[in-house]
Amino acid sequence: AAPRGNVGGFAGMFAATAVGKNDYTSGINIDQGPEPSKDLSVLSLESAGSVGFHNFIQSGKNLPSPLPFESFHVFTVRSAIGPKGNGVFIDGILLGEQPRNESSIGLDEMIVGGRIYSNDDGVPTHAQGSFHGDIAAVLVYDRALTDDERVQVEQSLFSRTPGLNALASGRSGHALETLSDAPVVQMLVPGFTVEELPIALRNQNNLRYRHDGKLVALGYDGRIQLVTDTDGDGREDHATMFWDKSSLRGPMGMALLPKNDPRGEGVFVASKGKVSLILDKDRDGIGDEEILVATGWKEIPQGVDAVGIAVDPRDGSVYFGLGTANYANGYLIEASTGRAEFDLASDRGTIQKVSPDFKKREIVCTGVRFTCALAFNREGDLFASEQEGATWLPNGNALDELLHIVPGRHYGFPPRHPKHLPQVIDEPAAFEYGPQHQSTVGMVFNEGVNGGPAFGPAQWRGDALVCGESRGKLYRTKLVKTPEGYVAQNQIIACLGLLAVDTCVTPQGDLLIACHSGPPDWGTGPAGAGRIFRLRYTGRTVPQPVHAWAAAQDEFRIAFDRPLQDADWAGTREKTRIETGRYASAGDRFEVIRPGYQIVRDQMGSPRRWVEVQALSLSADRRTIVLRIPRQTELATYAVTLPLPTSWQTHQGIPQRQEMDIAVSLHGVQATLENSGQSLRIVLPHASFVVSREITAGSADHEDFFRQCDNAADSRTLTFRGQMNLANIFVPVVQPRATLDWNLAADPFAQRTMILHQDFSVAIPRQVAFAPHATNSIMPMELALTGKLALKGSGLTFALDSRARPIGLTRFLVPWASSGTDKQNPNATLTRTDVKGNWLHGRRVFFGDGGCATCHTLRGEGIAFGPDLSNLLHRDRDSVLQDITKPSATINPDQTGSRIRFKDGTELNGVIRRLTEEQVTIQLPAGAETQRARREVASIEPLLASLMPEGLGQLLNATQMEDLLTFLLTNPLEPAAITRLNPVIPPARTRKEIEDFVAPSIAVPSSLKPLHILLCIDNQDHGVDEHDYPVWQKRWAKLLSLADKVTVSTAQGFPTREQLARADVTVFYSRNSGWNPQAATLLDEYQTRGGGLVYLHWAMEGGKDPAQAEALAARIGLSTGRSKYRHGKIELNFTQPTHPITQGFKSLSLTDETYWAFYGDPARISALATAVEEGSVCTQLWTFQNHKARVFGSIPGHYTWTFDDPLYRVIVLRGIAWTAHEKDVNRLTELALIGARFAP
Repeated sequence: AAPRGNVGGFAGMFAATAVGKNDYTSGINIDQGPEPSKDLSVLSLESAGSVGFHNFIQSGKNLPSPLPFESFHVFTVRSAIGPKGNGVFIDGILLGEQPRNESSIGLDEMIVGGRIYSNDDGVPTHAQGSFHGDIAAVLVYDRALTDDERVQVEQSLFSRTPGLNALASGRSGHALETLSDAPVVQMLVPGFTVEELPIALRNQNNLRYRHDGKLVALGYDGRIQLVTDTDGDGREDHATMFWDKSSLRGPMGMALLPKNDPRGEGVFVASKGKVSLILDKDRDGIGDEEILVATGWKEIPQGVDAVGIAVDPRDGSVYFGLGTANYANGYLIEASTGRAEFDLASDRGTIQKVSPDFKKREIVCTGVRFTCALAFNREGDLFASEQEGATWLPNGNALDELLHIVPGRHYGFPPRHPKHLPQVIDEPAAFEYGPQHQSTVGMVFNEGVNGGPAFGPAQWRGDALVCGESRGKLYRTKLVKTPEGYVAQNQIIACLGLLAVDTCVTPQGDLLIACHSGPPDWGTGPAGAGRIFRLRYTGRTVPQPVHAWAAAQDEFRIAFDRPLQDADWAGTREKTRIETGRYASAGDRFEVIRPGYQIVRDQMGSPRRWVEVQALSLSADRRTIVLRIPRQTELATYAVTLPLPTSWQTHQGIPQRQEMDIAVSLHGVQATLENSGQSLRIVLPHASFVVSREITAGSADHEDFFRQCDNAADSRTLTFRGQMNLANIFVPVVQPRATLDWNLAADPFAQRTMILHQDFSVAIPRQVAFAPHATNSIMPMELALTGKLALKGSGLTFALDSRARPIGLTRFLVPWASSGTDKQNPNATLTRTDVKGNWLHGRRVFFGDGGCATCHTLRGEGIAFGPDLSNLLHRDRDSVLQDITKPSATINPDQTGSRIRFKDGTELNGVIRRLTEEQVTIQLPAGAETQRARREVASIEPLLASLMPEGLGQLLNATQMEDLLTFLLTNPLEPAAITRLNPVIPPARTRKEIEDFVAPSIAVPSSLKPLHILLCIDNQDHGVDEHDYPVWQKRWAKLLSLADKVTVSTAQGFPTREQLARADVTVFYSRNSGWNPQAATLLDEYQTRGGGLVYLHWAMEGGKDPAQAEALAARIGLSTGRSKYRHGKIELNFTQPTHPITQGFKSLSLTDETYWAFYGDPARISALATAVEEGSVCTQLWTFQNHKARVFGSIPGHYTWTFDDPLYRVIVLRGIAWTAHEKDVNRLTELALIGARFAP
C-alpha cells in the first residue's frame, strides 16, 4: 500500500469484523490513528483481545525517521494469542508487538481502505475512516505465519514495489488532472485580455455585428436583440428588442443583410421548420415582418432542424443546413424488415441553396448531420461546422468536423455501407476536432468587420474561429487552399468553463464569445442565463508563437514572430512542462466541463505521461525556443506549457494563469536541401511548399529554409523523408467500442489505399511507388528530387481513381514516429544504435584532449561553468554533434554570456553570477571566478554567440569524435537501485574523499596485456539489497568490460576446468556452494599456473565440515564456517598503507557486515585492514600467496551499495589487478566512478 496522506479519523487500510460488531472488538484493523499527520508516522493495530489505539511507529527507535507519503510499502500484521501475539512490520522490519488475550478474529465482513464500526448504540456498524492512498494487494491468511513464511511472502511483495512506485509516479501513466480554480475563460496564447460584457441576457445562439456597429444577438428563445455600448468603454451594456414574436423555434444560425439593402435592415434565421428573413423595413430598430425564405420539409423530433445559415456575398444566395432525419439511426433501418429507408434524394442531411429571390431551392450536397454554422471565406468557398460528425454510427467518423462544401459530394452521414448505402463515397472533412465529443457549433472567419482589423496577430487573419461547445474550446483553424482542396492546421487558443456556442469579430478587432450556462450538451436551454465574453489583443508587442514542431527525436522547437530576450527565459526550464498521451491536447488542465459519455470517461482515464524537459535554450537569432527532451517516438500530441515572462503578462480583466500552451506532434516531413556542398535540414508540416510556407509563416527557421531553396541552383537536391499514412481517406475509421455489421476486410473499396502523386518534377514518375504491405497503411517514404523543381504547386497529393484530394497534415509522419503501441517506458533511455565508438576512450577525450570537463559537468564529474551534460543520454546524435561543432546555434538563457568592459580598457567574457551596486562576480571557463568593483565597470553587453569556442570539430579526429559522442550519449552503468530501509543507506562519498584515489582519464599504453576476468556467483540467498550476487555479476561484467583489453566471462556456481583455464583472475562473490574436494583439485591446478583469485564476502565460506573449511583456508588464507558476524557501521583500519592495493588508505567507514573467528592460520596471510569486534582486532582485508597464485580477500560486500562505493571499488579493482600480477595496480581504477554513488 502507498499512503498519500492522513486526515485523521482512524483512516484504515484494512478491517475485518464479525457481523454487526465493531472491527476493533470482534475482528482486526490497521489504521493511521485519530489525528492528522504530515508523513507516515502513525500506524495502529487493534483486534479482538487487544483493544486500544497504539502507535507502533517510533521515529528514531524502530525507524530512523518518519517515512514520507507516496511510496509503496509492505505492511504486515500478525495476530495470535499471547503476550506478543500482535505484531506490526513494515517492509519486513518489526515495529513492535502487543499482547492479545484469548479471543477469536471475526472475518464475516472485510473492507479494504476503511474501517467498520459505530460508537453510537443507535447506529449500526458501517464503513468509515476512508484511506487516502493506493492499495495494490491484500493477503489474508487463516493462521499466523511463521517467521520464515512471513519473510518469504514479504520479499515477494516487496519486489513489486519499484514497479508500483514507477506506475504511481507517472512514469507509466497518469490520469488527466484538471484545475479546481481554472479561470472561466483562459487564453492559451500570450497578449490577450478577457472581459465579460456587463449585460444580462438569456442564452444566445448567435452573435453578429451590423454595418452600423450594433451587435445583433439571436437568443435560444427565438428573440433577437440589438446590443450597444452606452458608456463608451468598449463593452456592450444595453439591449433593445428587435424581434419578440415567438415565431422562431430552436433557432440555430443567423446572417445579416448588407448595408443599404433596399429591403431594409434584416436578419436571416434558420429555425425549426423554416428559414426566415426578419425585416426592419423602416430601420427604426424593430423588426416589422417575417418573410419565409424556405420551408416545407417534414420536421424531425429534435429541438432544431434547419441549422446554420450563410449568404453568398457575390449574388445573395442563401445557404442553410437541414439536420439529418435520425442521428441515432442514420440509415433509417426498419426494425421489422431490416431494410434501410434512407433516401439520398431527401432534403434531410443536406446543405440547401435558396436563390436570391427565394423562389428556388436545391440540394447542394448530402451526408451532413447538423451543420450548426455556415460561412464563406475570403476565397468565396463555403464551410460548415459539422456538430459531432457521424457519432452514433459505428462505421462513421466519430469526430466533429469542419467541412469544405463542394456541390454534389456526400459528407459521411450516414456513411457508405455495402448493403444500405453502397453508391456513395464519403468525402473527408477539411479538419476533424478531437478527441470525440467536442460539439463544434459556432464558426466565423477571422476578417475585419466594417473596415476594422481582424482579431489577434496578423497571421491569424482569414482563419476559421470555431467554438467547441460541449468541452469549452475556442479553436483557430488555418485553411490553405490548393488545387485539390484545403489543408487545415488547428490551434486551441482558449478554454472556457462554460458552453461556447458562437463567436464573432467586433469592429474594433476584438472577439466575442457567446456562452450558455449549465452542463453539456445544451445547458440550461432557451430560458437559461447566458454570458458573453470579449477577448482583446492588448499585448501587440508581445512575441507570439507561430509554429511548433518536432525537429528531432529529442528536440521540440517553438518559433515566435519576433526575437525573445534572454533574461525573460532564464530559469524557465524547471517551470516548463510537457504532457503527452493518446488524448492529450494543449490546455487540457483547463477543461473543466465535458459531456457524460462513456467514451469521454475512457479518454479521461487513458494514461498520460510527463516528458522531462532537460534543457531550454534559444536559437542564435532568439526567434525560437529549443526544448531538449528524452527521445520521443510515440505518435501522440505533446502538450507544452511555458511560463509567461513577467513583461508579457497582462493583469486586466479576468485573471489569467500566466502560462501559454502549445501542441507539438510527430506529424511532418523531414526535408533536406543539398546545394553547392552545403546541407540544410528541417521538418516541414507538409510536402507542399505552398502549404508549409503559410502554416509556418513567421518561423525564422522555415523562412530561411525556403529562402535557401528559392535561391538554390538547379543542381540542388531536395529530399523528403518520413512516413505516409496511405489508408483510404474516403473510408472513416471505425469508432471506439463499435462493432460493424459487415466485414470491412472483405470490402474491396474499403481495403484500397491512396495513390501518392508528386508534381515537383517531370523528370521522375508522377506516381510515387511504395512497397506493398498486407496489413500496414503507414509506409516509409523517401523522395529525392534534383534539377529544376516546381515548388509552387501542390507538391504531393492523394488520388483514388479520378478523385484527387489534398493530403492532410496528420497523414505525414516524421521518420522516427512509431505508430505502434510501445509497452516500454517512453521516457526510458533507449538502446542506442547511432554511436559506434569506445565509451572509455570517449571519457578520456572529455576529460583530456577535448577539454570538455573544464567547462561542463557530466554525471557529477567536471567543472560547472557551462550546462550540465548528464541529460545528453536522451538526445539525438545529430543535435549533439551540432552543439559540439556549432555551439552558437542555440543559446541556453541560463548560461548566456556577457562581455564586461572595464574603464581601464580591459574586458572579460564570462557568465555574471552576481551583480550588486558594489560588486560584479564573473565566472570564467575552467572554474575560474573573478570579482570586480561595480564602479570599475564601463558597460555590460550580452554575447550573441556562445562562450563555447568554435572549432572542436577540427581539433578532434573522426575516431575521437565518435568516441566522445559515444561517451556523451550512452551510460553503461547507473548506481544500483536501493529499496531497503534498514539499515539506512550510507551517504554518498564526496569528491574530496575520492579524488586522490581515482586514476585520471588519460590514454593507456598500447603495451597492456590482455586480461580475462571470470566472475562466479550463486543465487541470491539473503534479503533485499544484500548478497545479491546476480545483480553484482551483471553490473561488474558491464563495468570491467569497459576497460582496455579486458574480457569478462561469468559462471554460476563453482567454475569448470575450462572456464578456469581461460581466466587470468577469478572473482568469487557467492556463498561458495560448490566447494568440495573436486573444486579443491580444480583450484590447485589453477593456482599452480598462477591464476589470480579474489574472494568477496561470503565467498570464503568453507561449509559446516571443518575439514572442508580448513582446505579452503589453506588455499586462500582464511575461510568461514564457524564465524561470527555483525551488520552495521564498520571502521576499517589499514595496517599496510604502502601495499599496492591499499596505498593511500588509513581508514575507511562502511555500512556493511564484518566476520571474525575464521578457519586458517593468521600468520600465513598479510592483513591489509582490520576492525575491532568483541574487543579484538579482526582481519577484514587480506592477501595470500599459494604457489604462483595471488589471493585477495575482502569481508565487506554484504550490501549492494558497498559495491557502488568508489573507495571500496578502488580497493577491489586494485585487488584484481594485483592478483593478475599487473605492474600498475591502478590499471582498472579508472572504472571506479562509473555507475558509482558519489556526490557531485
